[in-house]
Amino acid sequence: MYYARMKTKWGKFYKLGYTSQDSLEERLNYGEKNDGGLVDRVLLWAWSDSALHDEQRLHGLFHNKRVFGKYGKFHNGPLYKNGQSELYAEDIFDLDPECTKEQVKNSIKAAERIGIEYRNDPIGDHPIWRVVGYVLMVALSPLILLRKILEETVPAMKREKERILELERKRETDIAAAVLEIKRKSTTYRDGAGSNGSCRIFDRAKSENAWKKSLCDWLNRALTVEPEDMTAEDMFRVVKGNFSPATIDSVECLVLGDAQGGRHISALPECLYELRGLRSLHLQRNEIEHLGDKLGQLVNLEELKLGGTALKTLPAAIGQLKKLRILTAWWSDLESLPPEIGQLSELEGLDVSGCENLKVLPSEIVQLRKIKRLYLPAHDDFKLTAEQQRWADELKKSGAEVEHYW
Repeated sequence: MYYARMKTKWGKFYKLGYTSQDSLEERLNYGEKNDGGLVDRVLLWAWSDSALHDEQRLHGLFHNKRVFGKYGKFHNGPLYKNGQSELYAEDIFDLDPECTKEQVKNSIKAAERIGIEYRNDPIGDHPIWRVVGYVLMVALSPLILLRKILEETVPAMKREKERILELERKRETDIAAAVLEIKRKSTTYRDGAGSNGSCRIFDRAKSENAWKKSLCDWLNRALTVEPEDMTAEDMFRVVKGNFSPATIDSVECLVLGDAQGGRHISALPECLYELRGLRSLHLQRNEIEHLGDKLGQLVNLEELKLGGTALKTLPAAIGQLKKLRILTAWWSDLESLPPEIGQLSELEGLDVSGCENLKVLPSEIVQLRKIKRLYLPAHDDFKLTAEQQRWADELKKSGAEVEHYW
């Protein structure tokens, strides 16, 4: 997680986000954007196991203070296509001692000059508003004074810190207990390989840290399959033996692979489809060639990431995922998309860029009207029909980002 002050030719802005890079400069320079030089001061740089979730939650809390809106893309503005929508004109975390009202006012005016109507515009300069402001100041001054006294006399920050530490201690205790229990029950277990039902030994010493990480993720309602020598089916078999069905149903995020690497998984266990509460499923950079029709059972799924897999098509059951908002399959072996994709009425992001075997889209694709990000292949064999081209043009006019990538 990072929070930094950015110095641009339009003024000073504050940027909130997360990254896997070693520094904010590397994050902003990624893809030869060369925006690292805009960093004026890093105000927060902290590790978080759930950085993406925390960042999105914070952006949601401060959504009315964003300068450029959630999907802003203004060519003349700062950080174009590099986190522009994560900019704030004011110090939302109150971490910058140098931030002044004049600075905030100038930054808002600069944003307005490049064509943006600031969402949280302050009271105007009309005389009537000055009178109203004066009356409110007189009426509220006792309350403001009382609040200041309370903030100075009651160590609220200290109590909050102690509360968080206590929660962390309890969480560590829960993890330790779960580790002991799962180690005790998983000395040997069925591997499922071969007709003789052979068993394999779980290496406790080498894998204890990996198990702790998995259990941390599990308690955070996310499950990352660890250690590396365990298959997805192995992990589910052991976990299901130690957690109640209610706990399993509470898992919202399952990570079997990410943008950096996968686990060489070629097939998914049937028990995966029992995670009915799943909202996010990451299968990127694995060797998966097939998704079963039971995929439609994951009715709460909002995000499905299949980039870098060996999938050639998607099952028709994908049309049952009525809550799906994000579908990515970049650089996969996709040859076609099913017509049922047109039933994903809530879909906001579709990424099939770099899919060299994908030549056409189903005609039903034009039924998707909520698309805000559409990334398509750029090779010569990929074509849009006249109707699909009109659909893509309409999306652009409504503010969506439609791009072709290799």
